[in-house]
This record gives sequence, structure tokens and C-alpha cells, in this order.
Amino acid sequence: MATLKTPHISTDMFTYSGKTKTFAAEMSDFGPSGLPFGRVFDDACDEGFTLMNPATKGTRAFCLFQTHIDREGDVTHWEYRELNEKSGRLVENGLKVVIFND
Repeated sequence: MATLKTPHISTDMFTYSGKTKTFAAEMSDFGPSGLPFGRVFDDACDEGFTLMNPATKGTRAFCLFQTHIDREGDVTHWEYRELNEKSGRLVENGLKVVIFND
């Protein structure tokens, strides 16, 4: 079984919409280095991160699902989907994270 090895990021860094089950932020919110993401599992090249709720200490892993590009070829935003840590598969109708390229 692969080991989850993503960096942890606080949910406090995001705005949450319960209606769409989406955490959102702008890349600049994470400082000059940007969003700290890494390989999701030690035996895979998928990239992602783990969100941690500081109040509950609960965590959820997310994996890059899609990079959105405009007509000029510029990245508008990245979409991450919730990852089932045991199966390594994306969770259908789960939470998502959107990072806007500002």
C-alpha cells in the first residue's frame, strides 16, 4: 500500500462554499512560493496536498484533477478533487479545491 505524503495546509487559507462543496483561494494568498503541493503517494506522480481543519484537526487529501486554460493559453485556475486515501481514487461528489491564478 502506498503512503500518503502530501503537505498539510490549513482550511483557514480558503473561502468555503457549502453550496458547491468548494474551498477557493488565489495563488497569491500562499505567498511568493505559491501553493505548497507535492506528490500524493510515494509510488505515484500525482500532485496534491492535504487540507487540515485547525478546529477539529480533521484532514482530507486532494489531488490535481484539472488545469483550466483560457483561449490565450494562460492558466486560469487549478481544480483539485478529494481523494480517498485508502483506494487512491477521487471521491465522486466529494469536496473540491479551486486555486485561481491571479
